[in-house]
Amino acid sequence: MPIAPLGRGNVVVLGPDRRSALIAYVAGPRHVQRIPRRVISVRERVDGGPQLVREAVDEEAKEVQSDLAAFLWLAGIPAPPATDEWRLHLPAGVTEADLWDAVNGDRVRTQSASNAREVVADVRTALEELLGPLD
Repeated sequence: MPIAPLGRGNVVVLGPDRRSALIAYVAGPRHVQRIPRRVISVRERVDGGPQLVREAVDEEAKEVQSDLAAFLWLAGIPAPPATDEWRLHLPAGVTEADLWDAVNGDRVRTQSASNAREVVADVRTALEELLGPLD
């Protein structure tokens, strides 16, 4: 039986991007709630203008899911259902900025085809320090 997320602090909606999927997998059901996805969004910048967020069309959504599945496969992680999104429940006193600082900092290396498992270990260490025990 899955463990219910702690739910004592802020909740961060994790998108279908690579780092968010890795966070959701590593943090596990103690901290992450899986719910039906409402929409997949894409970010784009036209002619150097401001970055815009819009709803993905079917082909873009499939491309996002395919890219995500390939990225996770390198790390030995199963691809998530395309119809789901994750909500990360942070402990009291931990902010979304704290989360992104921890997983995007110098201690978490950028993933390549040759170091995917090391990146998972880096993310696990960063999340354990921030969230406490993981599943």
